Amino acid sequence: MKTRGTPSTKEKTPPATHSPSPPTDDPPESPSELTQEQLKRYGGILQHRRVDELKLSLRAAADLVQMAHTTLRDLELGTRAPARALTYRKLDEVYQYLPGSVFNLYNSGQQPLRAETPTPPPPPRVPTTDFPVVLPLMSVIELIEADQLLEDKAQTIGDPELLALRETYARCTDRLMRAWTIAQIEGRRAAGYQDDRFISTLLTAQLARKPVAPDEQDRDELTYLRWLLGRAGELPPDDEARYAALFATRTQGRTDADT
Repeated sequence: MKTRGTPSTKEKTPPATHSPSPPTDDPPESPSELTQEQLKRYGGILQHRRVDELKLSLRAAADLVQMAHTTLRDLELGTRAPARALTYRKLDEVYQYLPGSVFNLYNSGQQPLRAETPTPPPPPRVPTTDFPVVLPLMSVIELIEADQLLEDKAQTIGDPELLALRETYARCTDRLMRAWTIAQIEGRRAAGYQDDRFISTLLTAQLARKPVAPDEQDRDELTYLRWLLGRAGELPPDDEARYAALFATRTQGRTDADT
């Protein structure tokens, strides 16, 4: 018999509809009314996050969560649920979710919310204007050909590690080629050459490649190259002025030496 005003212990709190909030320091009871299907689905969400998105091994994740790897394996396979507030918090941290996400997943079925990861700044570039490097033309051509051969081989084999290695190689090759091409075109343009055969060859070789421009600095350099070649299209006035000033600054020493 229930006492008036006392809620039934069988009544469940409806699922939360607000942003996740971390569980209290008091260890919550492990969800005892979850079905096997729910446990497998929730564990599968964690496993997908770890394996496919974060690229973490089971043992590495378990070390970060500070639990046995067999325990974490059972969580992801859906044979158990987290039982302590500390476990929920560590899972949020290691799986890069907003605080309270894993708790809300197991207690109200809410999809975990990913924590925002700030975009890292582009790596610094070593300035070469004070100490220019002369690259032999044949070495540049061989570098392009080696990059193409590596791409063909990686696509044929289809190995993920080889494809990732080729992506890194292609990014470095593209940056070196773009820097070299820009320097060549700046120098010949400053010397009064415009549409000579050498520039046409560079134009074909560089712009025919699929540019690897993963950050803002790469994209800006590629736009500057197109501006040098008259292939940038209509640009905002600020960019036009900035590129003109950059060209004047980078070719100042060359024009002074010629005169």
